[in-house]
Amino acid sequence: MVINLTPAVNRKKPVFRGGTNSKISNRSREALENRVLFLSDLDGTWLCDKKEARNRLDTGVIQLKKACKKEGIDFQFGYVTGRPPERIDKSLPKPDWTITYNGASILKGVWNKSYSNWEDKQANSGFNAKIVKDAIKELNGSDKYKNLTIQPMSKILNSDCVNASKYTQPFCIKNDSIKLLDGESKDLFNEESYRTPEQVENFVNELKGSLNEKGIKYYITDPYLAKKLSEPSIVIDVSSPLANKGEAVEFLRKELDVKPENLILAADGGNDISMMKNDGRRIIVVGPNSPLRRDASQLNRDKIFMMSIEDPSSLAVFKGLDLHLSQVREQIKKQEKQPESKKLDLSA
Repeated sequence: MVINLTPAVNRKKPVFRGGTNSKISNRSREALENRVLFLSDLDGTWLCDKKEARNRLDTGVIQLKKACKKEGIDFQFGYVTGRPPERIDKSLPKPDWTITYNGASILKGVWNKSYSNWEDKQANSGFNAKIVKDAIKELNGSDKYKNLTIQPMSKILNSDCVNASKYTQPFCIKNDSIKLLDGESKDLFNEESYRTPEQVENFVNELKGSLNEKGIKYYITDPYLAKKLSEPSIVIDVSSPLANKGEAVEFLRKELDVKPENLILAADGGNDISMMKNDGRRIIVVGPNSPLRRDASQLNRDKIFMMSIEDPSSLAVFKGLDLHLSQVREQIKKQEKQPESKKLDLSA
C-alpha cells in the first residue's frame, strides 16, 4: 500500500468551525510542533466486520507511523475504549497508548501496568466503587424500581475483568424489564430512534441524589444502548469524576505536550462526546447513526471531518486520519520554514 502524506488536490476538505486557541506549555518547540497523537474508539469505529477495511486501517496506521518517522514527525497512536485490557483484540496493531475502562486507566502500550501519574490522580478523586454498587442495589430494591433487572457488566459479558477497575462501576438494565410509560413504545430501543425511557432516567437521577448524600464524587454517562450484548440492555457507566474519555484524553495530551491541533480523534458513540468537545482538536466521526453526527452542530469545534456513511467504519477512520495528518504535516513544514524571528516563542 502506498501511503500519501501530502494533501490531495481534489480531496474533499473537512468542515472548519470557529473556536479558541489553546494554551501551549513551555517545553521544547520541536517536541510540540512535531508530535502528533491519534486516538480511536474501538467498537463501531476502529473495529468493523469488513475484513478488507479493517486490514487497510491496521496496516495503514503502521505504515503512516513509519513514514512520519522518516519525515521527523513523532506520530503516536492508541485506543480509547470501555473495554478492559484483557478484552482488547491482540491482533490489533501494537499501540503507544491505551485508555481503558472509558478513561479509568491509561496504559503505556496495551497490556502493561497503568500509567502511574494517572493512577495517582484517580486515587484522590473521591470515588468508591463499593459504595456505588451498594447504592445501586438499594435503589433497585425499592418498590419504584424492583421491576428492573440490573446486572453488572461483568455478569452479562461473563467476564470478571470488566469490573476489575477500582474507579468504574458499569451496569446494565435489561430492556424487557423496563416499564414503559404513557407515550413510550419499544421503538425507543432502536438505535435510530433511541431515547432514554423515563423510568431509567428517574433511576439515574435518584442514584445521583443518593451518591451526593453519601459524599461520593462521581461521573455518570447518559444511558446508552449496549452493542452486541447477549441480552438487549441499556448501559450506565458510573465512575470516578476523572474516569471518562474526555478527562483521560486531555490528561494524556498534556503529558505528551501535544498541541490541541495535533490531536486527532476518531469515534462514533455517545460516550465519546466528552473527548470530542474541546476546541482545536481534529475530529473524525464515523457511523450512520452516530450521536456525534447528530450533535456536531451543537458542539463548537475547529476541525470536524464527517465521514461518508457508506464507508465501513475502519475505512472511514483511515481516510479521515490520512486527511488530517496531511494537514498537520503541511502546518509543520510551514512552521519550519518561518524565519527564527517569526517562530513561536515558548521560552516565556
